[in-house]
Parts: sequence; structure tokens; C-alpha cells
Amino acid sequence: MNVHRPYTIRTMGVVIAAFAGFVVFGATLGLLINLSISGIEQPGAPPPMENPFYRHFNSIAIFSLIIGLSLLIGGIFTSKYRNWARLLVIISAIVLVIVTWVLMVLISFDLAGESDVVDLWPYIIGIFWSAPAILLTWYLNKKDVKKYFR
Repeated sequence: MNVHRPYTIRTMGVVIAAFAGFVVFGATLGLLINLSISGIEQPGAPPPMENPFYRHFNSIAIFSLIIGLSLLIGGIFTSKYRNWARLLVIISAIVLVIVTWVLMVLISFDLAGESDVVDLWPYIIGIFWSAPAILLTWYLNKKDVKKYFR
């Protein structure tokens, strides 16, 4: 029996895959640049490890690379209505929310006392990454969406 499947799910899968592709590209490029310049010291410049964001850069980039790869695979196969891909995207989104907030709390401890505006940045970044992941998880768990996956 041929079931008519909505194009919104297919489009969502393509958008997830495209976004994840950009994340993988950016994380890989960032890691390569960071590894290539990490041994170079500039005279008179403060040590780069004093910056809290730089201190956590490699862990954020590696995490982004892993989550990006899982979302890339999940997005491609979600557009083909595969149930295992839907579950992979949901699990990746949940892990993204949890790890994002753990990293943002760690960074906020490093930034404590800098200034009021700087103290808010980790939480703004956490909301920026968490909101779409939460909406994606909610959407993929709806009964009228689940029924189209095989």
C-alpha cells in the first residue's frame, strides 16, 4: 500500500542534514585551525588559555563534530522516513541540550564576576542551541508525525 507522506517531514530532514553539514564543516575547520596555531605564541599577547571560551574550545568543537555527524546521518534518512533516523535525531537533540547546558554552566563559572553582560552570554548561547533541539524533539514525537515513519 502506498501511503501519501507529507513533504514537511522530508523538508525537515533536508534542513537538518544541511544545518548539520555546516556544523560538521565549521567544527572540523575550527579544530584544524586551532591545532595549527596552538603552538604559535605571539610576543606580548596574553596566554590564550585565559579566555574561558578558548579554554573549552576543543571540547566544544569535538562535541559539535560528533553531534553534527549524527544529525547529518539522521537528517538524510529522516527525509527518507526511516524510524531509526527519527530516533537518532531525537537522541542527538536530547544529548545536544544536555551537553550544551553542562558546557555553558562550566563556562559561566569561568566568567563569574567579569561583568553582568558577559555573565549572560553562556545562557543566551544555551537557549539559542536548546530551543530548536527541544522543538525538533517535540515535533518528531507527535503521533501524527510518527505514523509516517517505517
